[in-house]
Amino acid sequence: MPRPLDLPRIRRALVNLDRIAAEHPEYCQHRGQWDESEVEKVVMATSVNERMKAHRARLQAEGYWRLSAFITPEAQESLNQLRQAHPDLTLSELVSAVFTGQLSPERKSRVSAPISE
Repeated sequence: MPRPLDLPRIRRALVNLDRIAAEHPEYCQHRGQWDESEVEKVVMATSVNERMKAHRARLQAEGYWRLSAFITPEAQESLNQLRQAHPDLTLSELVSAVFTGQLSPERKSRVSAPISE
C-alpha cells in the first residue's frame, strides 16, 4: 500500500529550496525556481514495491519468465554445489544455464554398486 504524501513536509522542503535558489541561483540552472515535480521525486523516494514491480516489468519485456518450483533435497544439494562452483552467477542465471545446456550439474549415479559374489 503506498504511503500518503506528506504535503507539509513537501512545502517546507520547497520553502527551503526557494531560499537556497535565491542565495545560489547557479544551483537551479539560473532560473531561480525549482521544478516541483523534480523536488517531489527527491523528497518522496520510490517505494521498494514500486521498484520491484518496475524491475519485473522490464525483465518480462525482455522475454524473461518467472518460475517457482519445489525441489528435492538431492536437487538442493546439486544447486548448492553449482552455486559454490559459480559464485559470480545469480540463481536465475544458474538455472537458465542448466536448462539451456551451458552448464551441466554433476550427476550422482543412482545405480548401486554390483553385488559381489
